[in-house]
Amino acid sequence: MEAQPFQETRQSPLLCSPSGLASCILAFHVMEDTLDKILEDLTLWQLKELVLALRPQGDSSGVSGRTRADLLTSLNAIPDKQKLTLAAQREETIAPHKHVLPLFLKGAWHYERLKESITKAYPSIINKIDSSFELLLYTLSPELCIFDDDNERIFLKFNHLVEAVKWESVSKDEKIRRRFRRRHPVVVCFRSSLKLLTIEFMGYTQISIDEEPLRYSTIAKEICDKLLSEASLDTLPCDLKPSIRALLKDPLSGVSDCKLSLSDFEGKMTFSSDNEEQNLAEYLAKYLAHVNISITVEQAREVLDWGETGDVALLWKRLQILTRVSFQEAIPEILFVWRGVEASSNMIDEVLKRLTEKPSNIGQVSIDNVRDFLFKLGPAGVVRPAALSKKFAIPQDDALRLLLELKGLGIYQFCFKVKGDFENEFMNPWKWSQADLPRLADKDGVEIDPLDPHNVEVAFRKVEIP
Repeated sequence: MEAQPFQETRQSPLLCSPSGLASCILAFHVMEDTLDKILEDLTLWQLKELVLALRPQGDSSGVSGRTRADLLTSLNAIPDKQKLTLAAQREETIAPHKHVLPLFLKGAWHYERLKESITKAYPSIINKIDSSFELLLYTLSPELCIFDDDNERIFLKFNHLVEAVKWESVSKDEKIRRRFRRRHPVVVCFRSSLKLLTIEFMGYTQISIDEEPLRYSTIAKEICDKLLSEASLDTLPCDLKPSIRALLKDPLSGVSDCKLSLSDFEGKMTFSSDNEEQNLAEYLAKYLAHVNISITVEQAREVLDWGETGDVALLWKRLQILTRVSFQEAIPEILFVWRGVEASSNMIDEVLKRLTEKPSNIGQVSIDNVRDFLFKLGPAGVVRPAALSKKFAIPQDDALRLLLELKGLGIYQFCFKVKGDFENEFMNPWKWSQADLPRLADKDGVEIDPLDPHNVEVAFRKVEIP
């Protein structure tokens, strides 16, 4: 898959809004120590966002096709180093990260209550960096906190200075082992709508403390201890396995497994399929058939569900991303592989929601009836989520999810009609596009604007496949 072109309109509102840069304060001596290191660690996408956010007013020049070196030259030429460093710090904090460790928050923690707790615990870093900030070796130091009121998310960045080792050549026959220090940001993202917090990493260099590698779970445990002692926020590891099993059993989920490691007290097994069109249960059933062992796909799925899962790679077909979920430690770790699509916090939210929600009866007893109904519905048949929910006694959220997944498969599409009761309903048919809706008058003769979303009803319509 080809990488998508950079969308120059994709500037983070947290990065360039007046409530972002303008309201933040930065100590100058901190800036001198960290600016080069931050810019060095930012990805190409982040550098492009930074250039767009900081370009002078009236400057319409783009960033498509520009190299990393060219972008860094433009950024280093900005005279206001304080503003540049603040923008870089914020970009580093709110960026989607590759390694995500999810935890539940204990108690009923609403967004405003979370803000109060975080503000009380870390008052000197709310939208600013404390002038007394020090980055000490092997110490998780809170550096910056950002409130995203629109999405009800809180970003709390810690910086972690670690010692690493690398081999350097001093001649063609000789190498020396050199120790060096490197900063690594660790971001805690409170996602109040999901009742989750995530501890996120972009990735670590090869680090050692007395030659023992640091683990993400070790750092996450230290973060949890700090949140409990400093902000009275208690956490609980997420059990992702029930939701993953339900997703893999649901043929309409759009999620399949392509690699799985299992273990029990006597050994380990790893299953891997190179064909993205088949899941591991289908692969295992086909493999056994070659040696004259006949089992159904459902029986193969039971075999895969029996052992203790170590790692599982999940392909999210609609999102076009891959995740590897590791259960090697007490806190599960999710690695996001973007596969050419742009990294997105909204995608992370969607994956986390699917992995942490409790499995409902959808995908179990009633799914066969719902699926048969939706597949057998005649061409151009229209389905409303509320009606589907009532017909099969399933939650409306599950009905909507099923229809959205069928839309992702191209079996259904959105359709639109004007809301209201009209004397002649033949004048108000379902349309594929909102732009095609007719202008109608209500019973009082008042014309209804079909381009106003409040005046439009949205449903799902079966696509007629030739």
